[in-house]
Amino acid sequence: MEKRQISSQLFVRVYYRIAGHVVELLLPQGVDPGRLLPTFVPFAMDDDDGDAMLSLALYDQLPGDRPASARLLSDQSLTWEDRFRFYETPDSYLAEILEEVHEEVFAMYSAKDFSRSNVYVNLKHPNAGAFLNWFVMVAFAQRGLSYQTVLLHASVVEKEGKGYAFMGKSGTGKSTHSSLWLKYLDGYTLLNDDNPAVRIKEDGSVAIYGTPWSGKTPCYRNHEVELKALVRLRQAPFNNYMGKQGKEALVAVLPGCSAIRWSNSIFTSLIDVLELIIYKVSIGELDCLPDEESAILCNTNIVKN
Repeated sequence: MEKRQISSQLFVRVYYRIAGHVVELLLPQGVDPGRLLPTFVPFAMDDDDGDAMLSLALYDQLPGDRPASARLLSDQSLTWEDRFRFYETPDSYLAEILEEVHEEVFAMYSAKDFSRSNVYVNLKHPNAGAFLNWFVMVAFAQRGLSYQTVLLHASVVEKEGKGYAFMGKSGTGKSTHSSLWLKYLDGYTLLNDDNPAVRIKEDGSVAIYGTPWSGKTPCYRNHEVELKALVRLRQAPFNNYMGKQGKEALVAVLPGCSAIRWSNSIFTSLIDVLELIIYKVSIGELDCLPDEESAILCNTNIVKN
């Protein structure tokens, strides 16, 4: 790790490889990366072996006053509910979180392409790592689109180098459906249970990766497999699988992608990447019960067929 002086604060560089991309974090001297971000440990690199996809500097202080030019784009977040604000300035994006206990504002200022970000978090806060973890995830999700990489809300199982991702609204049963595959179908293991990354590689193949973000399930695997299918789940009193193509496939996949919708350029990049993915990968919708039959039906349609 290399020390670096920035704006009178001494930093230590640490590197992670996520979905094949190098992520650089600049942490204040004396901070233990493994303790602050334990889910990142399996992705740690000894040193940088190429240009970082994104670079994020952490400041152990609260941000200054919000720029007068900041324009509110959103005040809704599934994670932070009404304690979240997202702004745009002429040269940056600004994400703010109001923490509940002391009502401190933690913030991330990002370049318009999310290649560089500054994060301001009080490291004395007991959940400082969780705030930083979320900020890194947001930056990665936006920046990854420039590298044909999409962060999904999905649960993924894999077998023999092939991955199958299950998407759906919160509470639909993505984790439950994965667990049914693990229980009733031989040889499957869990790759990620909340936020895998999908990447179109240079040879045109589509890969899916474990990431440091796996929701409530501790599954942080630095592992890559070929993505074979994306299935959108819907709770129903019966089991029925429907293959999707073209616009219907795009509509099935789009809601589960972690990309901001308030930037035309970022949203356009997302659509461009998804169009390539749905051309290469089997897309389907599964109306289902949380039972063995639903797992077998889904497996028959996207694996055996």
